[in-house]
Order: sequence, then structure tokens, then C-alpha cells
Amino acid sequence: MIVPSAFGTNAQAARDNHFMASTSDGLSVLEIRERAVAEHKALYRGLRALGIEINLFTHDEKHATPDACFPNNWHTLRDGKLKLFPMKDENRRLERREDIIEFLKHKHPNLVVDDSLLRYERQDPPKFLEGTGSLVVDHEERVAYVALSERAHEEVVAEHCAAENLTPITFKALDARGRPIYHTNVMMSVCSSVAIVCADSIADPADRRRVLDALAAGGRREIITITHAQVDAFCGNVLELRTASGEPALACSARAFAAFDDAQRARLRAAFDDRVVAVDFSTIERVGGGGVRCAVAEHFVP
Repeated sequence: MIVPSAFGTNAQAARDNHFMASTSDGLSVLEIRERAVAEHKALYRGLRALGIEINLFTHDEKHATPDACFPNNWHTLRDGKLKLFPMKDENRRLERREDIIEFLKHKHPNLVVDDSLLRYERQDPPKFLEGTGSLVVDHEERVAYVALSERAHEEVVAEHCAAENLTPITFKALDARGRPIYHTNVMMSVCSSVAIVCADSIADPADRRRVLDALAAGGRREIITITHAQVDAFCGNVLELRTASGEPALACSARAFAAFDDAQRARLRAAFDDRVVAVDFSTIERVGGGGVRCAVAEHFVP
């Protein structure tokens, strides 16, 4: 996790991230930053209270990375490999900090850094795949769900999935106004016993059926379908983590949890045995256009 200590509006990201507010509601840069830091601290404390181990970093104005609190987009760490991803916005590419990479290499001896996909940033035209913002992965079935967009190019998806032994399921997802959804993880989340998805956002009926059938495969997961309005409230932007004792826990924003209906909340509480961390994340959601799930980059380690 990266503390939003130099957080702010990212004009580059705002070009296709329609979840970002167009105004700051009269708040100064300092006020926005102070609120963001307080929200982030509440999430950190909630996760730590469950015994979840967190590597916590700050960032500074000198980094010129206003979106750095969303570290899931630039890397994944699994099976002894640190995979780096090509990012659409130039200032977001700066989030791939050498000090963080060196820390992870020191913490995990023999860690392999795979930057093979970064060549796509230098192509003409460039192509992108923004980590687990673009890739919602079912780790048990080895399936990657991807809403294709400017931030998720089919060619890069295919190469990544082939290298990681993932089966890609690609589709087009649109918001309530018919605009492409910029990241898959705002409209769906795959957990071990539940899957949350806005099926209505998947434009093609055949693609919609394919996604729903894959989520239901094996009969292990209960599917919770959400509306466009719930997507706007970040109900799809939730993340399953593991506690110190290996039990599943759910991280989400208070806004998202309140936007689920009573039956959906009951199903989530049952699935996670009330291990739900729901914190106010409204400033980060509004100004940054990303939610709780975006603020946590999972590291899968033995």
C-alpha cells in the first residue's frame, strides 16, 4: 500500500476515467490530501487489525505520481515473479519506483523481475495492460476476466495470459452512459465463494453469458449481480484478502457496502463470517476515481 501523501487530481488519468469528479468541491489541495491520508490510514488499520501483513510506503511531490496510492496497476507478485505492466498515462509509469522494487527483491530472495511487457509502451501506437485494474483473476480456475479498453489491449492480454497460464475471457464493458469502463475491477470482483459482477455493463449478450457461465463454473461461487448505480458506488471495487490465520476477509469502502442492498450485504457477511473491513474512502474515490481494491496490491507468497 502507498500512503496518499502526495495525492491529487491526475489530469492525464481524467481523460478516460469517468469515475473521477470534475470538481474538488471547494477543497484545497492540502485539504484533499489530508482527507485522503486519513481514509487510507483507516483502511490500513482495519486490515492490520485482522493480522493482514502490509508493506507500507509513502510518496512525495518529487515523484510526480498523484495516483501512486493505486499500486495494483503497475505490478503483481506471485510465484517468485514481480511482473511489471505497461501504463497508459506517462506520470503513472513513474509509480514503478526502483526503491520499492529493490525492497521487494531484498524481502523475497531470488525474486525474478519480469519487465517484458513494458516494450508495449514504446510501440507506435503504444498498447497497455494495467495490472489487476485491467485483469480480474480467478486464481483457482486460472481465468483472467478483462474488459477491453484503452488500458487493456487484447494483444498484451494474450501475451500475459499465455505466460502466466491464464485463460483470458475478454469483453467490452460500458457504464450507464454508454462509455467504456476504464478498468475491469470497477465492475466485477472474483472472491473464493462469491463473485460480484455488473452483468448489465457487458454490452454483448454472448459475452455476458460467457462471463456468467465461467463465474458459475464448478458451482463453488454465489454470483451477486450489481447495477450500474452500484458500480458508480464502487460495489465492484472490492477485494478478498487473507487474515493472519488464513481466513478470507473482504475490503471495501463504506460507500460501497452501504450501496449493496440488504440481501447482498447479508450474503457478503455470511461469506466472510463478518470479516468485512468497510471504511470511508470517499475523497480517494471522488478525486482519484479508484477505490479500496485499487489501493491494495496483493502479494502471493509461500
